[in-house]
Amino acid sequence: MRYLIITYIKIDAKIIEFMNSSLRLNVIFLALFLPLFLDGFYNPIIAGTPGLYWAIEFTTWILIPSISMYAFWRTGGKFTDIGFCLPPSAMGWFELLLSLTISTVAFLGIYSGAKLLGRSWFPQNYLLINFNYGSLIPHTGIAKTIVWLYFSLSAGIVEELYFRGILKSLFRSSNVLFVLISTLLFSAIHWEGGIHNLIATGAAGLFMCIYYIIYRNIYVLMLAHGFADLILFR
Repeated sequence: MRYLIITYIKIDAKIIEFMNSSLRLNVIFLALFLPLFLDGFYNPIIAGTPGLYWAIEFTTWILIPSISMYAFWRTGGKFTDIGFCLPPSAMGWFELLLSLTISTVAFLGIYSGAKLLGRSWFPQNYLLINFNYGSLIPHTGIAKTIVWLYFSLSAGIVEELYFRGILKSLFRSSNVLFVLISTLLFSAIHWEGGIHNLIATGAAGLFMCIYYIIYRNIYVLMLAHGFADLILFR
C-alpha cells in the first residue's frame, strides 16, 4: 500500500509538471482524438479476440478520458470552461428537459436525413470497412443490455466532451473555427462507417456545435447524443 501511495504521488507530480497551462488542453486533444481516429484501423483485426478488444476499448473510452480529466482538474482547469454547468446557466430545468428532447430528436433526424442524402450522392459507400459495433453486442441476456448501454453512453459522453466542450475551449475566440474543426474531426473519427457515415456524422456534429455555442451546456449534448445512440445501436 505504501508503495502504491508513493507511486501515485510521483505520477501526480509528473502530471502537474507536464500539464502546464499552455499544454493542458492540447495534450488532452491529442490523447483523446488519436485513439478515436485510429481504432477504425485495428478494430477489425482485434474484434475476434475479445480480451484484447475490450482491454483497448476500456483504455480508449474510459481510462484515457478519465486520466485526461483528472490532469485537467489537477492543473487548475475549470470544468465550467468545458460546459459542465449545473444548474443550467442559460435555461431553467423545464427548458433543459425540453431542449434535451428536441436535441435528441434533431440529432436522429439530421443524422438519418444526411445518411439518406449521402446514399443518393454516393451509391457506393467508399471507405466502409468490415467492422460494426453492433456485431459486438450480445444477442440476449443482461450482457446485451450492459454492452448496448456502454456503447451508447460512452460515445455520447466522451465525444461531446471532446468535440464540443474541449474544442470550444481551445477555439474560444472564434466560433467559425470551432464549428469547422469540430465538425470535420467529429466526422473523421467515424470514417470506418464509410462516406455515408462521414456525411451523416458531419451534419449531426454541425448541429451539436451550433447548440453548444448557444447554450454552452455539455450535459444536454451528452445525454442527447447518448439517447440517440441507444436508438441507433438497437
